[in-house]
Amino acid sequence: MKDKKRRNIVCISIIFVCFFIMAAIYVIPSMYQNTCKARVYEDLQERISSDVCNANIRVVTKITQKAGNVESFNCGETGCGVIIDYKDGYYYVLTAAHVVDGKNIEYSIVPYGEPTYNMARKESDEYVPVDEFYDKYQKASVEYIYDETDIAVIKFKSDDDEEYPYLQISEKEPKYNDRIVSFGKSDEEGSLINYGRITSKDYKTFEVNDGRNSDKVYYHNAYAIPGYSGSAVLNEKMEIVGINIGGGTDFLGRFRHGAMIPISIIKPVLDGLDY
Repeated sequence: MKDKKRRNIVCISIIFVCFFIMAAIYVIPSMYQNTCKARVYEDLQERISSDVCNANIRVVTKITQKAGNVESFNCGETGCGVIIDYKDGYYYVLTAAHVVDGKNIEYSIVPYGEPTYNMARKESDEYVPVDEFYDKYQKASVEYIYDETDIAVIKFKSDDDEEYPYLQISEKEPKYNDRIVSFGKSDEEGSLINYGRITSKDYKTFEVNDGRNSDKVYYHNAYAIPGYSGSAVLNEKMEIVGINIGGGTDFLGRFRHGAMIPISIIKPVLDGLDY
């Protein structure tokens, strides 16, 4: 009888251990991702004016390939950016270098709130090729790509004389646990805004396998997905404190953290530019 009771206890213990392991692997990470995605700081949300939104743009890349007399196009939204200045008729946009450092590529900017190609296709029965869809947006050119870290500046001119706002670079470095607002986008929802906090107490080293140098970044828990590269991270004053360049996921692709280059690295680069 004692042996049977001992075996039952062991079996129950094993079941509980398996349950907690499964929860740790599948349930808790999914709950964390959903929490980060749904998080809203209402007081910060109220401070996000139309000017703050409209200073954030999305970047379209169009690659032309030729095979004999046949041309083909690979076109789509590959990242984001934030307008940081206006000078001599041009708007200057801070973004990530890996978004705009390709060759034989044309760039365009999509204003905040405009539909993506996927969104437009769902609402229209008329088929329009993706490159034609994005041809209506203003063309942009690369002004500067920094070799040492993942920072770039592009510029565009508004043909229709539409005025765009631009955002200030913060003078203060973000600190651990500071609240932030992170801009981004998805193909299915268009322009997005997420909220979170700085989760790094010091620089982290962020490496990617694309031949670029590793970057010094801060981690944060504002939700981010592929396509957020180059997007603005703002402080509570709606000033730029960094740009997203990537993030971390678990083995199932669920969000763990965003990675941003902070202004302590960005500002010296911008201060050295002459445009």
